[in-house]
Amino acid sequence: MTKIIKSFFVFLIMLVWVFSGWPRIWQNPSIPPKIQEAQANTTGEVYPTLGESVREPPWSNEVWLTPENIYTDDGNTANVLGKNFDDPDQTRVLKATGFGFSAIPDNSTIQGVIVRVNSWYRSGQGSGSMDLLQLLDTSKAKVGTNQCATPVALSTDDTTIITKGSSGDLWGNALTAAWVKNANFGVAIGILATAANADVDVDYVTIEIYYTPPAVSVTLDQETFDYGIMNNNTASSTLALWAGVGITATNGDVIANFSIYGADTTGGGSGWTLAADNTGNNYIHKFCNDTDDDCTSPPTNYSTLTTSPQDLKLNVGPAGTIAFQLQITTPQTPTDVSVQSAVVTVQASAP
Repeated sequence: MTKIIKSFFVFLIMLVWVFSGWPRIWQNPSIPPKIQEAQANTTGEVYPTLGESVREPPWSNEVWLTPENIYTDDGNTANVLGKNFDDPDQTRVLKATGFGFSAIPDNSTIQGVIVRVNSWYRSGQGSGSMDLLQLLDTSKAKVGTNQCATPVALSTDDTTIITKGSSGDLWGNALTAAWVKNANFGVAIGILATAANADVDVDYVTIEIYYTPPAVSVTLDQETFDYGIMNNNTASSTLALWAGVGITATNGDVIANFSIYGADTTGGGSGWTLAADNTGNNYIHKFCNDTDDDCTSPPTNYSTLTTSPQDLKLNVGPAGTIAFQLQITTPQTPTDVSVQSAVVTVQASAP
């Protein structure tokens, strides 16, 4: 005997997973999902690849020798050894750039910057204080807060590290990912002589950046639809809807993986069970990537939905779109012939 199912509604849900470190989400997410708070990532300490001695008054007296020695922690230093480097002379500006923060994803939010400088003055050779520590813009100009506007006294200890900034300190600048990833971004360093015949050294400089990657997101052009009235043990698809163009998932501003999964239905009775066959009270729900495959002849190129995520499309580019189709097969002998509702979830996650 043919049973008539009154109607079958499908609700499409979009999920975005936000995790520190951006892990791939796979099996049995809770519904509704538990969304974890995104935390700032860090680049760790990064060394420069370019050091320069630049005259920029009032830092214009003594030239830095071997500025290229600031690239690594190896005991070789950039230094000022002038016999005439006397109080209150100032070194020229030691500019450290070329940090290569390419690992920071485009459109990330920059949260803070920490700069560390290993610097000292030589025993018996005067004394000095760091009076300039300021970030550089993309033209290598000093901008924002000089963290050593109040000079920081150096010592003769060659393990001394001057540390400025924090995970939440932008140094008075509106830093962006494009800014800090630019090869000219870096830090300017200057030292003030506080006694006669000062000899000062800088072994290395590092910058550490705290950032939050851009949010993964996905939107759907259809969020609910109706397969209509169906008999038991029959199939229908979305090909008959929206002029056959399917459902379109649109990516946000960052590369993402799209996955898809289904669920058991809810109705006026016990509902139906999502399964690979439609025996008894089971129903089948399938999907097809209509962007990459030919979905016009279901079930060819259609995959059976389960309650665990399956790949819909990997590495979808920013603002990229993926169209997909769905096909439903009703149970052979349903025990619940009331209006049924099913949820299909499209999920975006970072690769």
